[in-house]
Amino acid sequence: ADGNKYYVFTASAQMGISFPPNLGGPQVYNGIAYSVVDMTLDGGLGDVDTIKNVPLVHPATEKLTAVRHCNGRDYWVIAHKWNTNEFYAYLVSPSGISSPVISSVGLVHEDVGSGQGAEAIGYMKASPDQKHLALACFNAMNKAELFDFQNSTGVVSNPLTLNIPASPNGYAGPYGLSFSPDGLKLYVVFHDYFGNPNFIFQYDLTQSTPSAILASRFTVASTSGSSFGALQLATDGKLYIANLTVNLANPNAPPGSPTVGRLNNPNSLGFACSWVINAVTLDSSTRSVWGLPDFIESDFSSDNVNLGPDLYLIPPFSVTLDAGPGYTSYLWSDGSTLQTLNADTNGTYWVSVTNADGCVQSDTVHILFPVSVHEISRPTDLNIAYLDNKSFLLSFDAKLHSDFSVNIFSLDGKLLQREQHKNVSGTFSKKYELNYAAGIYILSVRFNSETKNTKLILR
Repeated sequence: ADGNKYYVFTASAQMGISFPPNLGGPQVYNGIAYSVVDMTLDGGLGDVDTIKNVPLVHPATEKLTAVRHCNGRDYWVIAHKWNTNEFYAYLVSPSGISSPVISSVGLVHEDVGSGQGAEAIGYMKASPDQKHLALACFNAMNKAELFDFQNSTGVVSNPLTLNIPASPNGYAGPYGLSFSPDGLKLYVVFHDYFGNPNFIFQYDLTQSTPSAILASRFTVASTSGSSFGALQLATDGKLYIANLTVNLANPNAPPGSPTVGRLNNPNSLGFACSWVINAVTLDSSTRSVWGLPDFIESDFSSDNVNLGPDLYLIPPFSVTLDAGPGYTSYLWSDGSTLQTLNADTNGTYWVSVTNADGCVQSDTVHILFPVSVHEISRPTDLNIAYLDNKSFLLSFDAKLHSDFSVNIFSLDGKLLQREQHKNVSGTFSKKYELNYAAGIYILSVRFNSETKNTKLILR
């Protein structure tokens, strides 16, 4: 593993057809491929290194998504091969990219009448709880599919085909889709030309049978004033909707809408999900067209074990560390096996948990208890100059400590501010603003091999 290097996975549009010159062709077809970006190149701005466009799946649809492994560290990158019903799930870990787990399940993705592979168009998403997978197949298949996903093995199973009403206008069909934050609703976009009806369908996944899920389809949004595109869950728990509009009065105007739509309450059934067509106004130079950034929605789930941030506690404060409910076993650094552990002494505390699938996750937290706040003396090599009651200048020689973090804690151990610094050379010097109430705070500068602490006094 190298913290300066990142994998970038790419998919060719549709199934990699060659467009005529007037549409930007010919298109170079790579199917699903990956490259490596090295952030130490180009003066620290990053660039693609010598590992570039390495093929993985060929031919492939444009559906590509990623979902967390149950260990909370690794990721599955999932693609669908063209002219087959095969899913390819690649485990990405510190060891690299694994050989694929291949699941042959669901419909064959193929040209059934579009004549240009348009059936390969459409998104694929995993639910935030990592238990389901869904995808959209555009015209002429006019289908969406729902599956179970096992994030410990990468296996896709238990298909359910969602038949979407076809449009009489030809080039239209399911495109964007996404799950609600709680994973209990599925939203599917029906995209049609601007001026024709566009829809967002909601499916209730809490229904007990496949037929009941199909029967639960509810139209939560419809319009002819714009064409719906992608759906994307955000960290605020809302679903955002790409809008595409066309300026019919000016055919030379660039296509696109100055706004994106939103479902404000996607966990709610029916109209209670609260669709707003022009919820967010974009920058004047930006237009919404078909797509939205394809974020990994399982990263918005809180089901990973998390002991919280490092703490700096002043006696008599202590803290109860809680690994969270729902695991089959717990093992703490002191050998105890309960869900919680009371921490009241200096140390590094860790917990290892096992879920019902046998997957193991762990997390670590560092806790420091000085004898008293009055006994925290400033290290001689940390220079602090108060500029006023709300700011100070921190400086020190970073020659021996090129990687470090600057942390500010309240006396009850709450982390108020943190900055990570890497590859610092020479003297480090920076002004910090402290927009906090008057009182005593703890400045903790943490290096790889040691931590240096001092008091900050705001008057």
